[in-house]
Amino acid sequence: MIWITGPPGCGKTTLVSSYIHSRKVPGLWYRIDEPDSDVAQFFNYMSRAAQKLIRKKGSALPVYSQKDFKDITKFARLYFEELYSHFKKAPFVLVFDNYHELPEKSLLQKIINIGLLTIAKGGTIILISRKSMPPILSRIRANTSPEVLRWNELRLTQEEFEEIVQRKLGEHDREALQFLYTKTDGWVAGLV
Repeated sequence: MIWITGPPGCGKTTLVSSYIHSRKVPGLWYRIDEPDSDVAQFFNYMSRAAQKLIRKKGSALPVYSQKDFKDITKFARLYFEELYSHFKKAPFVLVFDNYHELPEKSLLQKIINIGLLTIAKGGTIILISRKSMPPILSRIRANTSPEVLRWNELRLTQEEFEEIVQRKLGEHDREALQFLYTKTDGWVAGLV
């Protein structure tokens, strides 16, 4: 598990997508929106996103119904195990972008936690958020020591900042660059 947290516009999503693209890691990207707190909608959208993974005719992910709500833990475990079985080889990645959109008491928090606990060997789940890791993931944090990238690791250094400016705009006054770096504090969106 990798948890990436930082303010909007600091390059979290770009970092993850460029990593996946450059290494050609098979995976699934799920962008969380506030309506995803509806469990039925989450499983429906997740299954749609996974369609390209499922190549074997007649094979499909479990379909959520109201009766599954009684034992959502069992259904979620079965669902994620089946989802992971469709990745043909390791490594693979499952990304949950905009994790901060989930209310802390959302049932989907519990469901994603189950997905984390059942991840298949060779798989990585990356969670991208503007907030710190929620308490529901404390068991994962204690048992697996996930990688955590925070704002300090994401912000541009002075040298990176200057190199970007010079590549895009050519040479600039060092004093002006220092002023801009101080104002933006290494924030990529601020630089743009």
